[in-house]
Amino acid sequence: MTGSRGFSAGFLYAASLAGVVGGVAGGARALTAQEVPEARVLAVVDYVAGSDLYLAVGTDHGVRPSDTVSVYDGEEEGALRLGFFLIVSATSRRSVANILGEPFPVERGSQLYVGLPLDRVREISEADTLSEVLGTEAGAGPGVARGASDAERGPTIFHGRVSADYESFRTVTRWGEDAQAESARTFSTPTFRLQAQGRNLPGGFSLGTGIRVSHRMSSDSIVQPVTSTRIYQLDLEKRFQQVPLELHLGRFYSPFDDLSGFWDGLLLRVGPDALGAGVAVGFEPRWSNEGFGSDRPKMSGFLDFDVGGETLDYSGSLTFLGIRPRDGLRDRTAVGLSQRVRVGRAWLRQRLEVDRDPSGSEWNLTRIQLEGSLALVGGVEAFGGWRRWRYVPLWTQDAPLGPLENRGRIGLSYWGRVGGGSVDLSLDRPEEGEGGRTLSGSFYLTRTFLPGLGVGGSASHWSRGEDVSLFLAPEVRLSVGRAALRGAYRFYRTTIRSEEITTHFGDASLTIPMGGGAYLRLQGSTQWGGDLSSNRLFASIWKGF
Repeated sequence: MTGSRGFSAGFLYAASLAGVVGGVAGGARALTAQEVPEARVLAVVDYVAGSDLYLAVGTDHGVRPSDTVSVYDGEEEGALRLGFFLIVSATSRRSVANILGEPFPVERGSQLYVGLPLDRVREISEADTLSEVLGTEAGAGPGVARGASDAERGPTIFHGRVSADYESFRTVTRWGEDAQAESARTFSTPTFRLQAQGRNLPGGFSLGTGIRVSHRMSSDSIVQPVTSTRIYQLDLEKRFQQVPLELHLGRFYSPFDDLSGFWDGLLLRVGPDALGAGVAVGFEPRWSNEGFGSDRPKMSGFLDFDVGGETLDYSGSLTFLGIRPRDGLRDRTAVGLSQRVRVGRAWLRQRLEVDRDPSGSEWNLTRIQLEGSLALVGGVEAFGGWRRWRYVPLWTQDAPLGPLENRGRIGLSYWGRVGGGSVDLSLDRPEEGEGGRTLSGSFYLTRTFLPGLGVGGSASHWSRGEDVSLFLAPEVRLSVGRAALRGAYRFYRTTIRSEEITTHFGDASLTIPMGGGAYLRLQGSTQWGGDLSSNRLFASIWKGF
């Protein structure tokens, strides 16, 4: 299949599924008793550390710890919903989040928008602690507060988003200086996505779903399987009224600890919000395709606590996790302790993990992490953190633990009504090899001399011994009515072992309304430099319900 044929077939696919999108959304809307109004609040990604994303948004803007929030790439009504965040911790103007379900690309300086309950944001705005409410739309919002009764939840609600996407991707890999020694490949992927949440269902249940079905085609048939169905979430939840008991059944992310992750199974928690305990039993989802498998059974026990008030808050969890694979992978026995303390406008977060060596009784420290921030004056904050960790190889029983890694960072940030920025310095001191240093910064402006025009960007310089790299990423956004245009450029230059590689990446997208609540996104990107070049075309039709 050639790239042009694949792209043409994709647009026919997208057009044919436009009716499906509208039909599914219309059928779901028939089940909706009430739409959930959202306020979109800007959440710039201030720092990325593994699975932790540090956001320039906090309780002053309506974010609360343990929230599950929708994430969009813009504030306009037709912005693309990228996925979901779990808010791990939050202080007045900062929070730490993890991606839930299907992953999506995020980097330092990304301007994302989180969906929060409109009523909550209005209350904060009326108290003059929120600078501005940035748009509203009916969509999948945060989870209901733990322990809420059926009467507090309100009527039955079913809402979400359905989309039909098509992606065509062509890569050219060159080998050395010979122009004839190159390999070209083309990939085409039509995809159907459904993200939905049902609340206050019969019996007091809630249901969260995230499903993707893709048909993947390649020029040399190297992608297998051709059809891929991935279920990222299928969580049936029940909070009982007569006893303080909470149930999760299906595929879910444990909301009570930072250690056990995703489950295919059952979770039970008993106790009030302030102090609870529970167990989870089931299986680890397959890493390769998010499929269900019974070859990695696991169990967990946890104790969680949350006490405090307006000026002082303390929460945390103590977790035991056991995984006993039947497919030859490494057993895991681990204990984790997470704590979060907020005093006024300062906060401190601690995370500790220890793993037992499966070949003996020795326990090893695999992660210790401390981080915090302090609000200064005029919207300026100082922040810092330190991590010490070992990599745990889970693919084989005999692989040793990785060497110790140490990383510390300090920085300053400012986030205001029309823009903001941050700068930080991080130092790496591994147990083996040379140390490294990274200087990073990012900024954004939502208001400029031209109405609807916003700019932003990020940059970083990394060095380790004689190896260095430079990354620059400016971005422009323009809103015209209900349409949105975005353009971005990425420059990456690295020198490793005296060999220099320079890569360029350009990206542009246009989002336009189609009527009936549906939107169309057209996007094109290109990469050149080094031994690899690529071109990507993407089209998406979606509708919220």
